[in-house]
Amino acid sequence: MSIQSTPPSPTGLARPGAAARPAPALSRRALLAGTAAGAVGLSLAACGKSKKATQGDSKTVTVVTHDSFHVSEDLMKAFTSETGYTLKIATSG
Repeated sequence: MSIQSTPPSPTGLARPGAAARPAPALSRRALLAGTAAGAVGLSLAACGKSKKATQGDSKTVTVVTHDSFHVSEDLMKAFTSETGYTLKIATSG
């Protein structure tokens, strides 16, 4: 017994007897445009300044690194003098 399959139609139309695929709810272009607009909106919102200081506002930057990572004292002092932030190195694993 042999199984014969019907080749796809050269016109791109559905073959007779084939189940019709439902149209997507959003087109790819609309989905990409919405994603891009959301990313731009979030980026711009992150750049804004808050009106009042929160508890998390401090002048310390904590860098979590691997045990073998090393930052020289000179580099940490240069970072502090240029930015005004204190650099804290926390090693993890």
